[in-house]
Amino acid sequence: MTLWQAALLGILQCVTEFLPVSSSGHLALAQMLIPGFEQPGVVFDSTLHAGTAGAVVWFERRRIMDIFTSVAGRRLLALMALGTVATAVVAFPLRHVAEAAFTRAAWVGVGLIVTGC
Repeated sequence: MTLWQAALLGILQCVTEFLPVSSSGHLALAQMLIPGFEQPGVVFDSTLHAGTAGAVVWFERRRIMDIFTSVAGRRLLALMALGTVATAVVAFPLRHVAEAAFTRAAWVGVGLIVTGC
């Protein structure tokens, strides 16, 4: 991957993250459209998502701190942690299916339609 390709994908991540469809899907389609693009693995995509998460946490830091100081907020955080663990338990065994789906444009398109609905 070249620096320009990485920059292009970073800009795409920035623009599509807050749309009501998967920014991962947009990244997968863009990577398929770049001639000769070689995916360096999930590390690059994960880094893009971590950067987005960091920006959101920084922007919403006051609200996040308010969540930590209320009983209802701590309950919400506990439920989010529980949901994350449950998702990991289900998703980890199916990761090869998901990785294969991201290599086919038709499956990515179906995923975008489903999450958009």
